[in-house]
Amino acid sequence: MNLAFDQADFEFWNKHLRGEKEMKPRWKRCTQAIERTLGYALAEVYVKTVDTVTVRNKVESMIQWIKTTFKNDLNELSSGKGGWLDTTTRDEALKKLEVLAQKVGAPEKWRDYSALKTESLTTSNASFLTNDVKAVEFETRRDLGKIGKPVDRKEWDMMPWEINAYYDPAKNEFVFPFGILQPPSFDVRASDGANLGAFGGGTIGHELTHGYDNDGRQYDAKGNFKDWWTSDTKKKFEEKSQCFVQQANAYKIEEVGLNVDGKKSLPENLADQGGVKLGYLALSLAQSTRPHAKPWLGRYSENQQFWIAYAQSWCTKKRAEALRVQIKTNPHPPEEFRVNGVVMNRPEFARDFGCSVGSRMAPKNRCEIW
Repeated sequence: MNLAFDQADFEFWNKHLRGEKEMKPRWKRCTQAIERTLGYALAEVYVKTVDTVTVRNKVESMIQWIKTTFKNDLNELSSGKGGWLDTTTRDEALKKLEVLAQKVGAPEKWRDYSALKTESLTTSNASFLTNDVKAVEFETRRDLGKIGKPVDRKEWDMMPWEINAYYDPAKNEFVFPFGILQPPSFDVRASDGANLGAFGGGTIGHELTHGYDNDGRQYDAKGNFKDWWTSDTKKKFEEKSQCFVQQANAYKIEEVGLNVDGKKSLPENLADQGGVKLGYLALSLAQSTRPHAKPWLGRYSENQQFWIAYAQSWCTKKRAEALRVQIKTNPHPPEEFRVNGVVMNRPEFARDFGCSVGSRMAPKNRCEIW
């Protein structure tokens, strides 16, 4: 690796834009480079360290709870008090939910790297650059080979070790790698309340709701770019969305003196809001079949554990430079807003913690769609 190029890359992308003070050690940079080019080879080794059966079983149960809850919620939103969905749009939404695909943990089949021929760095004509180019060429040929062939719906767009998740509207699927299926996001030893707060609402419900946010709703059950909403329901959705836009616009990040862009962050805010609602409803569904879990630390009920775990799952620390870049370029609002800006809209939070009506965390006028 050429140190001069490495240093220049660090100075702009890491130091100037993100505020990092020093370059990562060489071994870590090399490891990250291998992750980018041979990620699935490393992932295959990583997955062997995970209790895949226990984790998958628990997560798949939680996914089913969330799906059942959303189905009930769609019916409520079309016929209950304050409902705004017409039955035509609701039925299409239910069809989309019915065929929503899920991937948990890691791919069923690992990538075959046997066609990639690299040179040992002990040979005279080998270098990191030549091997990196060979890896890029291998991946490019693999991508070009997909042209004219059916979409491989078993392929993943995220490495199994990544602490992340995603919803793909073109495939109508959500994906949860093993990397995120660990504390503080998910813990097989924790209560349903804690897991449904941190992971059930914060991740499963979040990604599911992306299929019905202002972007995802433009794709149908098969992943086709198609408007399947009636004009009346679409109008009501857009009117309700403005509440979230205005709420986010007013949220200021003091460290950098900038406000969140409510319009740009709307898809993520809707997913956060809908996800937390679904997670809490799923907890109520689980509690209807068994006693509540024991209090945490002898004082926090299972319902309170839901909110505490959700907040802790977003606990982070960022430099001012990184916050500035995030607000300017990223649709995800800063984590502070993803917690406070969400729970203040949920009357269940105010009830569980005894917040007085009209207080900061229990405003009289709340935003809600899903």
